[in-house]
Parts: sequence; C-alpha cells; structure tokens
Amino acid sequence: MRIFVNDVAAENSGALTILESFYEQFSKDTGNDYILCVSLPRLQSTSNVTVMTFPWVKKSWLHRVWFDMVIANRIIAKHEIDEVFSLQNVLVPLTRKPQTIYMHQSLPFEDKRFSLFEAPLFWVYQNVIGQIIVFSAKRARKIIVQTNWMKEAVINRAKIPGERIEVRPPDLEIKIPGQFSLKDWQRTFFYPATPLVYKNHITLLKAAQILRNQGIRDFKVLLTTTKQSLPRECEKIVDEVEDHITFLGSISHEEVMQMYCQSVLVFPSYIETYGLPLKEASLCGAPIIAADRPFSKEILENYPNKLFFSAMDSHMLAKQLELLFDKKSKAEVRL
Repeated sequence: MRIFVNDVAAENSGALTILESFYEQFSKDTGNDYILCVSLPRLQSTSNVTVMTFPWVKKSWLHRVWFDMVIANRIIAKHEIDEVFSLQNVLVPLTRKPQTIYMHQSLPFEDKRFSLFEAPLFWVYQNVIGQIIVFSAKRARKIIVQTNWMKEAVINRAKIPGERIEVRPPDLEIKIPGQFSLKDWQRTFFYPATPLVYKNHITLLKAAQILRNQGIRDFKVLLTTTKQSLPRECEKIVDEVEDHITFLGSISHEEVMQMYCQSVLVFPSYIETYGLPLKEASLCGAPIIAADRPFSKEILENYPNKLFFSAMDSHMLAKQLELLFDKKSKAEVRL
C-alpha cells in the first residue's frame, strides 16, 4: 500500500517530536511505502519512506493553503496514493482517498475560551481552525488521539461514534540518563515549555515571588525560554525574582532528560493534549507538581511522586514548592 503522509506544519516542540516518532515507525513498516511531506525538519529518505521537503510552506498561511489545496493533491495523483495520513489535525482537502487524522491540537476542545482581543491567534485556532478540525473529524475514516480525555472531547464536540477514534499515547524511544535523588537535589525547579500564554509561566513566577517574600531565597527556577520571549504579563514579576530564574533558552532533548534527574518538574500549563514532560519526568522518578487538569491526571494516574494544584492559584503552588523543601530537609536529616 502507498500512503501519503502530510505534516508540513511540524517545525519544533511537540509537533516535531510526534513527526520524528512516526518517521521511525514508517521506516520499520516495510510492508508499506510512504510519501512523507515536511517543511523544515531534516529527515532522510529510506527504502520505503520518500521524504519530500517544502520549506516555502512556512512563508505564510497562503503558502500553506496552496500546498494543502493544490500541491498535496498533485502528489497524491502522481504517486497513485491509496490512503492519506494527516499528522496535522485536519484532512487533506479535495481528495476522495480514505484519510486518517492524528489529532493533537486540543485548543478547539478546551473549556477555556480565548477572546479575540486577549489572544488573537488562539481565538483563530478555537473559532476558525477549530471548525475545520471538527469538520475533518466528522469526515475522517479514522482519528488517532493521545489521551482518553481527548477522545471524549472529540466525541462530544464532533458528535461522532467512539469506535472511529483510537487512543494511542506517543510511542517514543526515550533514553533515561538516570534517576532523581531527593538527597542530592539542589532546590531547582524545571519547566520546559515554550512561552505561550496557556503555558502559564505567570503562575510559576508569582509562586517564586511568594517564596521570596516569605524570606525563602535558596532555590532556582529553570526555564527553557528567554526573558524577552515571556508574555508581557510576566515582565514586572520576572524583574523582581530574576535572581531566582535561570533562562536556559532552547536546549536539546538529552539536556532536558538530564534536568529531570536533577530537578523537580513544575508544570503549570493548563492546555495540553498530552503533556510529554510529565511522562518523561516520571520515567526519571522526579517529583512532579502539575496543574490539576484532565491531561495531567490521566498521564500521572499511577505515578506516586506527584502533587497537583489549581492552575491559576500561585499561593497553592508556592505551598507545594515549600512541601518539597521540607521533604528535602527530612531526607538530609536521615543521612
């Protein structure tokens, strides 16, 4: 069978991780041939995976629409494709080939709604692109999602039968560099996330401010972003607690995994489809303090070393951080 795979949207972060994971799966599936279309990621063709690269797709939304509406269908016709697999939440339009969608964009299915003035891009995702995603869900032969909560959300929003939706957690080959040790912990808190509003850096920064105002100074918060890229609402607070913040910028996945072995994961994000850092940190045995959301409770359901807090409650988060300090002190006394 010849399968056309469309993922020109993936560029970085979680979408790129998903693309790379499926690329490895495709390469091992020698019973089928794949035509994989990407934009910027550098993937090599294999014996059964032909990688086609279209970097110009990233120039604008119009370029992306041109690819989806015209170029993709030309490729489908030229290579006599049997099935289409879209890794970017929506159908490839204008083709009658049976399609499977990998749906990993949760914004259209969230209870939290963004206003046009508050966050224009997220409003577009929820109210414009979201309609396309729901339409695609109705028309797709099969939908793959990462979590049970997402499956229920798609069923409720798209009004489709559950048997058309498969729950498949990310199949990732994760190298675990070691295990977290509380007695060796240097009071560092780690949050690997892009600086989007719903990643909720503001609540973590406010919690750090609360600790500082209580006279607690011996701690560090490590962020995989820069000070300049944080949302505007963070500017004043980050200036007050900057001596407790280390801006790591973009770091490799290997470095991220090493951080889990040395730091407590704090995950205040309130919108995720899966929340990969939660899974990765749990594999390293790290304590995890996460926002109390459906995705985090599902991923961490059987993980004992976790604490939850109400996503926007910085005081509750500060208390959870303090609790880890107390556990650290008790561990040191037992030495």
